[in-house]
Amino acid sequence: MIKVWNWTLTSLALAFLVAYSYPAFVVEVTPSRQSILDGIQWVSWVAFAADLLFGMYKSANKVHYLRKHPLEVLAVALPFLRPLRLLRFISFGTLVFEKVNLGKSIAITFKVIVTALFLTYLAGIEITMAERGEPGATIQGVGDGFWWAITTLTTVGY
Repeated sequence: MIKVWNWTLTSLALAFLVAYSYPAFVVEVTPSRQSILDGIQWVSWVAFAADLLFGMYKSANKVHYLRKHPLEVLAVALPFLRPLRLLRFISFGTLVFEKVNLGKSIAITFKVIVTALFLTYLAGIEITMAERGEPGATIQGVGDGFWWAITTLTTVGY
């Protein structure tokens, strides 16, 4: 049952990522489509909040539980971080690297690179939605947002 729930949360994180990213790729989102996207985001939030509350309920030490599960707390508190649940796939990829004897250093490098790329993607989406259509903004499309995110990650190239 726990496996099914974890896959459900991972699927909801992926659905959230798509629903959250969609407006950055499409200039004008129809009200009906926005309503669907909002519904997906709310369903995922409710599931993540329920998961966090259930984990706290089962735990004998609530504060200790919250400290041991910062990703779950952040996923409920900060909506744009819900896709971080997908980073569990990175752990799976790391295990694959370790099983084929590539070693822990390559597995850690893989994890760091994928995490950095994922956060860069989220930053590009965020800046695109924040800047698009604003007077004097230089970021008008998702390509500009990704360029900004990559430039910011790799250098301070302003």
